[in-house]
Amino acid sequence: MIKLKELLNEASPDRDLYKALNHDINNRLFKIVNKYEGKADLDIAFRTWMNGLHHKLKKAGIKL
Repeated sequence: MIKLKELLNEASPDRDLYKALNHDINNRLFKIVNKYEGKADLDIAFRTWMNGLHHKLKKAGIKL
């Protein structure tokens, strides 16, 4: 029987996708936030961006 820890450590497309989303995109988002903090209305900008992202994901068939 394979141990759970071994399963979690195995390379898989799901694990790679999660890692890319969590690490790469989060880092870029926080760099953008730091760059524009105090210069732009981040609440409005991110709300608008998130609405567009949700629309594109829904259109692509990804359920949220």
